[in-house]
This record gives sequence, structure tokens and C-alpha cells, in this order.
Amino acid sequence: MSISIETIDQQSFDAFATQQTNFNYLQSPEMAKLRQLRGQAVQFLSLRQPTDANSIMVALLSVKKTKLGKVASIDGGPLGNITKLPDYLPALKSYLKQQNIIYCQITPHFVIKTLTQDGEIISQNPLPNLSPNQTKDLKLARKSFSARQEFQFIKHLPENVESLRQSYNQSARRSLKKAEQNHLKIIEAQEGNEDRFSKIVKILEDTAQRQNFAKKGADYYAKLKQSFGKKVKFFGVEHKIDNDPDNNSEIIAAGVFIIDQNQDKTKSELIYLFGGSKKQFANTGAPTFLQDQAMQLAIQKGYQKYNFYGVSGNFDGSDPVLKFKQSFRGQIEQYAPSFDLIIAPLRYRLLQIL
Repeated sequence: MSISIETIDQQSFDAFATQQTNFNYLQSPEMAKLRQLRGQAVQFLSLRQPTDANSIMVALLSVKKTKLGKVASIDGGPLGNITKLPDYLPALKSYLKQQNIIYCQITPHFVIKTLTQDGEIISQNPLPNLSPNQTKDLKLARKSFSARQEFQFIKHLPENVESLRQSYNQSARRSLKKAEQNHLKIIEAQEGNEDRFSKIVKILEDTAQRQNFAKKGADYYAKLKQSFGKKVKFFGVEHKIDNDPDNNSEIIAAGVFIIDQNQDKTKSELIYLFGGSKKQFANTGAPTFLQDQAMQLAIQKGYQKYNFYGVSGNFDGSDPVLKFKQSFRGQIEQYAPSFDLIIAPLRYRLLQIL
């Protein structure tokens, strides 16, 4: 099959992308803006047959510079009929070769396994087979730099809040009761409220440091907010300060949520991207309250899916993040790994050494 790749404008990309079942925030105009703000070049690509003006697949391509030259990535894509992925690769390689790219890391947004929350396989769905000629240039990435999590904890939402809360386990219900007793309240860092925004970011950064996670930095969160606008929510949980004569409150937990909005609401989801809390308020029920309120928001928007996002993929009881998310009862989606499409083999091997 003869395939061509060409650049398209943002509007054409978005119109096609948001109709696809594998649309995700990593392949969005908002993410393109964020990558540009962080120093990367971006292109919107269309894959089509020369005799047909309609796209078969589209992709947000990001390019960054290294010591040996340029490397590219398609994170969370390409978007469209995934069975066409083998047809995409030869044309993509030819296109990238013209731009002197060393390699392109491709991270498909494609569920290869669905598991129970305890790790038992429910179903499997392997990626389309690749021909030998394509396989020799496509290697499983030794190091993925994708922002997408391979294992994601998913909650399929009921139609109402009562059914939602009934679906939680006893641990989550007890935590919600504590939250009610502590009169916790959800607040949002809306546009212009920089003081509230900075307090939320500090909680996120302090929690990352305490748990030995990579810190994003205040600049990243500011650019995330600038890029995604109303599609990103910075929520905090507020708690009244004990014995305060002025009845002041403080933010004790926080979360960042992405609205991943498909043109079909039933395929849209709310994603819990980052979160954190103050350690001294661990017994207030704040983290559970935050998740409960976020899921209520998703139900109000008509979404059927809430994405707690990443877990480690270890189901031996060693993952405290998984244990917390299991209290809400859901299932695991395992996504396809990252692949490196090699354009310049020698420089690619050198990059692996550096």
C-alpha cells in the first residue's frame, strides 16, 4: 500500500484526533503547546493514501536536540485505526530521514491487557504484527521517556454518586466519614489566584520529595496550566485550622486533573495526573475525599471513566499507591510499551551508550 505523510494544521489535526477511540491528552494541541514551551519543536502529521485527501492516522510529533543530533517522539500515538500502524512505519521512517532524525520513540495508546485490580488477566489484545522488514528497524525501547504510564488504574463510573460511594471498599468509606467529620472542602486554583496555585504546587513538590519521586518544578506546573487552560484542574483540600480564633483554613492535600475530552462524552475521561498531601494530616481522609470529589465531577460531566493513572504493575502488596487506589475498586489497563524506530543506526547505538 502506498502511504504518504504530510504536515497538517492544528485545526485539521484536532478535528480528526478527537473523533478517535484512542485519543488522549498526550496527542492534543494543548500538549503540543506545552512541549513548545519546554523547548521542543512540534509537527502535526497526517498519514494518508496519495489518492485520498482523508487521513488514515494522525500524530503529534515532538523533536528535541541531543549532543549527536535530533531525536523525535510520538507519545500516546499515532491516533486512528491501530491496525494501520505497520503501514505507517516505512513512510514515517522516510519522512524522518529527510529531517536528519536519529530515531523516533513511538508509544502507542493501545491497551494490550485488561486485568483485575489484583493483577489477574481479564483479556488480552496484542498489537498488530509487524513485517520482518519493519521489525529490524523497530526495537523495544531500552529506556522510555514517555509521559504515559504503562499500567493505569481505571474506575468505570456509575450514573450517580450514591452508587459510586457504595462501590468503594470499607477502608475508603471510613476515610470519607473522617473527611466529613473534619469538614473538609474542595477548592480550585482558578485563573488569577496565584497564592492558592503556589500552595498547591508546594504540596505536590514536597510529596514528590518525601516519596522519592521526580520533582516536576513550579515552572512545569505553570506551563501545564498555561497550555491546557480550562482542561486542567488544580484542586486542593481545605481544612479549618484548629483553635484558630479567625476560623482560617489551610490546604492539606492537592491534585492535578486533566480533562481528556473526546467528541463522544462516553469515551472521555478525567485523569488524576499528580497528587500529594501533608503528612501530618494523614488521618483526616483528605486524599480519599479528593478522589471522591473528582469522580463526582466526572459523573456530572457525563463521563463513564475515571483514570487514577499510574501504578507500578507489581501486585505483590509492595505498592502503596496501588493499595490506596484499590480501595475505590477498579481494574488495570496495561498499555503497549515504547518502541524506537531507528533512522540512523550508528548514532542511535552511540546515544544508547551515552
